[in-house]
Parts: sequence; structure tokens; C-alpha cells
Amino acid sequence: MHRAQGSGRELSCPYDPFVEKGFSMLPGPILLYRCTSCDGLFSRRTLSSGNTLGAQYRSDGQMKARMLPQTPPLVVCPHCHELFCMAGAQPAISYRNYFPGFGFVEKPTPEALASKKAQEALAEQYRDVPRYELATRSQCTQYVHGHDISAHPEQLRLYAWHRVNDAGVGQHCQSLCRGQRH
Repeated sequence: MHRAQGSGRELSCPYDPFVEKGFSMLPGPILLYRCTSCDGLFSRRTLSSGNTLGAQYRSDGQMKARMLPQTPPLVVCPHCHELFCMAGAQPAISYRNYFPGFGFVEKPTPEALASKKAQEALAEQYRDVPRYELATRSQCTQYVHGHDISAHPEQLRLYAWHRVNDAGVGQHCQSLCRGQRH
């Protein structure tokens, strides 16, 4: 058994050093956005907790961390395949489908049970809503050059730059691999 740090309570679960030290990522709410072109819904998962252990950093400022995935500011609607700017967009619907420790430490109140039940009903209702798709590097650069990005210029330009550099990094890695074969 594991004693929760600082609480003095003994928990009836096996000790997990990765959870205690914050090495796991915990899911947050699922956000549903409505496409401005076709009015279709698409989803985006969020995190309540994550970390940057083992992250890779590039000279252009991009960080890729396995336990802290980033939502791109430009995505493609899975229904009409038009670009959608996530920067500053507000979700149409939000719900949870993960309830860490619910009913584990103490008995849930009737309000908490009703809230959990409502969230589970939303999760069931929207379970087949597709996730956004990634924008290509050419879509990103065209968006930055052809739209008013004054509300989020740095975020959108950096993302387009990172997407363009992704292709160069992939080509560089392939050439290194070919060089090792000879």
C-alpha cells in the first residue's frame, strides 16, 4: 500500500513511482469545435497534466515531448478539409470522459454523481465525432501569407516555419541513414 504524500492517508492502490513523480500524462476535457466552413464538429483532446522529460528541442524553437503533445494552431476539418485556425477559437462543447480518483478517497456527493453521469452521457453522445487532421506545410504557409493573422501572428508564423522545417529534418535524417548503410 502507498501513503499519499502529506495526507497521512493510506491508499488502497499499488505504489506507482511514475504517477507520484508526475511522469504520467493525465487526460483533460475533450473539446469539440464547429468548423467555420461546413459547421461540422471535430474533436481535440486536452491534457490535465504532462511533462517534458525526454523532449527533443530544435534550433528553430520547436519542442517535441512524447508526454506533452501540442495542439497545432492550424488544423484541417475532417469533414470539408478546409483549414481551421485553433488559435483563439472557442470550443462549442466540452466534456470529460476521465475521472481520476472518483469515489476512491471519499464517497461522492449526489451532485458529483450527477455531474459524472452528465459528462458520461455527453461522451457517449459525441464518441464518434472525428478528430481534427494536420495541415500540410503548404497549407500552413499559404494560410500565413493569405489571411489576416494579426490576432496571433507569432504563433501562426512559428507553426508554419516548424512545418516547413519538419520536411528538412526528415530529409536530413534519411540522408544520414543512407550514409550509414554504405
